[in-house]
Amino acid sequence: MYQRDYFLRLIEEAGLVLQQMVTKKLESRFLEAIDLAADAFQSFFQISWEEIKATEPDDLPMWLSEAHGLDANRLEIAADLLRQSAEIAYESGNWKDCRIYLLQALAIQRHLNVTQPEVYSFTRVSNQEWLNTYLDRLDQEGHG
Repeated sequence: MYQRDYFLRLIEEAGLVLQQMVTKKLESRFLEAIDLAADAFQSFFQISWEEIKATEPDDLPMWLSEAHGLDANRLEIAADLLRQSAEIAYESGNWKDCRIYLLQALAIQRHLNVTQPEVYSFTRVSNQEWLNTYLDRLDQEGHG
């Protein structure tokens, strides 16, 4: 019961952070929005944003799960934070970081598809489509 309560509280807190990130993005306060993601990684997972950004996308899921003990639920939250960060980076014209966050979030989603194949998640499928669309958009706009 304790584990379930903890996870539900984490989902609520992550939802609030994502909501605040969207609000900051709409107000064109992009750096503050990214700072919220950085603070969330530190608070939720005890991982610095610098470590996240420095980790290759394909290595990120295993590193998060093995070195930091993130389970599938926490990996979903990490992917959501990275997805929102990608959108903020895109809106601010920071194409390099946008691509990094997109690739990292996509790597987590793909990892979850392999490690959790029995869990069909419409949200996960939708997120992967969104991430691929944004990557294609970056390439088409010449930001690759």
